[in-house]
Amino acid sequence: MGKRLALFLMIGVMILGALAACGGSTTPAESPAASSPAASSPAASSPAGSAESPAAGGESPAAGGGSVAAGGTIEIDATEMSFTPNEFTAPANSTFTVKLKNTGSVLHDFTIDKDGSGKKVEIKAEPGAETTTEVKTGPAGTLEFYCAQPGHKDAGMDGHIKVQ
Repeated sequence: MGKRLALFLMIGVMILGALAACGGSTTPAESPAASSPAASSPAASSPAGSAESPAAGGESPAAGGGSVAAGGTIEIDATEMSFTPNEFTAPANSTFTVKLKNTGSVLHDFTIDKDGSGKKVEIKAEPGAETTTEVKTGPAGTLEFYCAQPGHKDAGMDGHIKVQ
């Protein structure tokens, strides 16, 4: 009988230890991050890789799309075989900045064969790095961008800028 009691006590202690290690659930009101002003801002609640609000330099939310204002900046996250955002809009006959942030584990780039000025745009970012370039748009239409690293475009690492 004593062995059984000891066995049940040990099992109970292990279960309690496992539950304690998992931690309890916290509601958003209990979370320190949720009570901070930054956590309640639109930029903090937007998906990773998205651009900031228009008030912060002409950027706008762009997790799966969005837009960039003339003279503004859009942040594009490059990771293995995808860009986020991979589509966004930009005004016709304007210039904006692309901030390429490589969160992947291999070299990525942002390439446009011919922007609105007729020039090739190409910037490269090593893993963990970011870099910027200016893009000029022409009249309304679509500009294609892609990663020119071998096999990346074929694997779906491309996107479109809708020029309006």
